[in-house]
Amino acid sequence: SGWVEGAGFEPAQEFQGGRRGEVFKLGAQGLGYYTDSPAVWRGKVRAGNRTTMPLHVIQADMFDVTPDLVSTATFEDRGKFDMMYDRGGLDSVPPPAWEEYVAATSRLLRPGGRLLLTVTDYDQAQVPIDPTGRRWSPPPFSVQEGDVRRLFPLGSWDIEVLGKQVDEELSNGNPAFHGVIVSEVAYLITKKSRAADDTAAGGRKSRM
Repeated sequence: SGWVEGAGFEPAQEFQGGRRGEVFKLGAQGLGYYTDSPAVWRGKVRAGNRTTMPLHVIQADMFDVTPDLVSTATFEDRGKFDMMYDRGGLDSVPPPAWEEYVAATSRLLRPGGRLLLTVTDYDQAQVPIDPTGRRWSPPPFSVQEGDVRRLFPLGSWDIEVLGKQVDEELSNGNPAFHGVIVSEVAYLITKKSRAADDTAAGGRKSRM
């Protein structure tokens, strides 16, 4: 098992020149051009007393991942998940794209499904200014509880704060955060109904 074809394949008997986002090779579907992204890794893992279970990984821009892609490229033929986990995802996305993040997450999560979300929380105004007079800029961006509750509104989502702890590794290891108190906060977010998709749809924007 290993990296195999991407989501698209075009057969070709010979190299016809380089193409952006594609690789010419002899792959599982024959000789031709395979999309470089998204790409799919198909493997197996041991799980408890069971012998093996499939493990499929999609390498792609999360905003480009759709239920159709999931059902076509992986063993999850329903195209949506019961559980999702994000650590270092949302707080790496610029705030203007946060609603688009929620839309992408919502379309991949079934009603009743849960998102375990871990984000950084700090006062961005306290990020120090470097010798040139410029303030260090994120990521990670600060995602505060108010932001989470605004992005996942009550009625469509249930939010539970699981815990909060100081992230000393970031504060001590990154010069941009020296002297800044940074916390890591974990949320359990449950999608209550399909209404969440309608709410999130407002955050979708065309990507060029």
